[in-house]
Amino acid sequence: MFRPRYERRARILAAIDLALVVAFLVVYLLIIDRQGNSPAYWFVALLGVAALGALSTVVSGSRTTLLVNVAILGVCAFVSLLSVGILLVPAIATGIVGVNAVSRSRQP
Repeated sequence: MFRPRYERRARILAAIDLALVVAFLVVYLLIIDRQGNSPAYWFVALLGVAALGALSTVVSGSRTTLLVNVAILGVCAFVSLLSVGILLVPAIATGIVGVNAVSRSRQP
């Protein structure tokens, strides 16, 4: 049975996840700029792919792209844990809840 309430909730959570990833990216770039360094472009690219995964879930309601988003954010948080990685935890938690909501919307 299709459950539109969970689908809507999943899309809202994916949108929140997207906003958190973009906000983190802006904060990261500001911190790096203030320190006078250049950003790690591979890190920025991974965050961009994670943002695209969240955006794809907002548009299509896909569980797979949100799982990819959570996995990439987990790797980014682990790699940057000693500096700014802790700021990614809310986005990871929101993504996990969103994956659960997508799964519930698709259950028979």
